[in-house]
Amino acid sequence: MPDKSDLPSFEKYFPPTVQSMKQRGGSTTIEELEEDVAKIMKLAEPILSVPHKNGARTQFQYELAWVRTYLKKTGLADNSARGVWSLTDAGEKISDKELLLVPKKVRSLKKAKHEQVQPHLESEEDGESDWQEQVLSAWLK
Repeated sequence: MPDKSDLPSFEKYFPPTVQSMKQRGGSTTIEELEEDVAKIMKLAEPILSVPHKNGARTQFQYELAWVRTYLKKTGLADNSARGVWSLTDAGEKISDKELLLVPKKVRSLKKAKHEQVQPHLESEEDGESDWQEQVLSAWLK
């Protein structure tokens, strides 16, 4: 019985996801996308059926949901309607090589954002965060 470790690595889902959207005219439903990506990647049914934790979704569906989120965060795709995803102009032009770097880019953006927020949480006197004091102060205002 296959498990999560038998699925492709996360970044490998990006090129087939964008390829699917392009093949369908730049826009696709989640179900069409899942079908296309599985076909493009030649994933067998046992691999597609690996459950994600105890939820109703499979690990494959879970991974593709994150791929769509990462594409949206980097401005390569958008979901204008519920369950419908489409490529932006940037998404239409990006190369497969660049797509493989999307997860790294999103993680670095998240890290940079965290580093921008962190200084505001630190006390000027000792450099340590006094979050309880800040919360209490904000709540009492």
